[in-house]
Amino acid sequence: MPVLRPLTARLVLAGVLVTACNNTPTPIPTPAPVQIRLATDAATLPLMRALTDGYSAAYPNVSFALEWGNAPAAYEAMRLGRAQLTAVSVMPSTLVQGGPNARQPWFTDLSLDSLVVIANPQNKLSNLSTFELREIYAGSRSRWSDIDPALSGDIDLGSREANDPTRNLFETMVMNKLAASPNAIVLPSIEVMLNFVALQPGAIGYVPASRASKEPRVKMISIDNALPNRATLSNSSYHLPIPVYLMANNEPDGEARKFVAWMLGPNGQQIATKQGYISLN
Repeated sequence: MPVLRPLTARLVLAGVLVTACNNTPTPIPTPAPVQIRLATDAATLPLMRALTDGYSAAYPNVSFALEWGNAPAAYEAMRLGRAQLTAVSVMPSTLVQGGPNARQPWFTDLSLDSLVVIANPQNKLSNLSTFELREIYAGSRSRWSDIDPALSGDIDLGSREANDPTRNLFETMVMNKLAASPNAIVLPSIEVMLNFVALQPGAIGYVPASRASKEPRVKMISIDNALPNRATLSNSSYHLPIPVYLMANNEPDGEARKFVAWMLGPNGQQIATKQGYISLN
C-alpha cells in the first residue's frame, strides 16, 4: 500500500528534496486496521491459510476471519453476508440456489488443482488405465494380481462420502455412472483418506494433488500414463482437473479487491505453487 505523507511536508526544488520548516521527520500515518471475512471449503483451506498469512505479512494492518466447511456451507456464508469472499473447488453454478433465474455471484479462477489416485508406497504399481481404475472401484477386480500378476494381496478401496466434490468428480470422470463397490470404505476427510492409504499396504484412494504432494507416506499413481501438471491438464491427457474459484455476492471493492488482485498476481500465485497448485500465470 502506498505510504501517504502530508503534501506540505516536503518540497522538491531543482531536483533536491527539502524538508520544510525544520529537520523533524515527517510522521508516517499508520494504516487503519482492516479485517477481511473469508469462507472456504475444506479442500481449499490450506491454500487460503497460506495466502492470508502471506498477505498479512506484507500488509500487517490486514487480518482475516476464516470460516470453513463444505462447499455449500462456504457459499451460504457468502450469500448471507458473513463472508466477503469465498474460495471453493467446485463450479460456482452448482452452488447457486434458485435455478438459472437466480442472481449469479461474481467469480473468477484462483488456481488449478487436480484429483489424483494414491497408493501405499509398498505397492509397486505405478500406472492404471481409466478402465482398470473403474473396474477396481466397481469391485470387478478385488486383488492386485487382477491388475498385475506380479502384485499380491487384496485391494482395499477408500472412497469419500456422498456429495463430496472429489467423489463427484471421480464418479463423473472415472466411473461413468457405474455404481461403486459396496466394499469401499467411506472416509470423511482428506486427512483420513491419506492416513488410510498410508497405513494399509493394499489400499487405494483419491485426494487433491496439492495434498498428496505434501504427504510422503503415499504415492501418486499415473492414470493412462499421465500425472497432473500444466501440460497434461492443458492438453487433457490428464482428465481430473479441480479448478479453484473465488466468489463474492458482488465484485469485490476496497481491501478485499486489493487482496484478490494480490492473490491473482505473482506473489499469490507463487504461494499457490508452493502449496502444490498449478499457477494461472
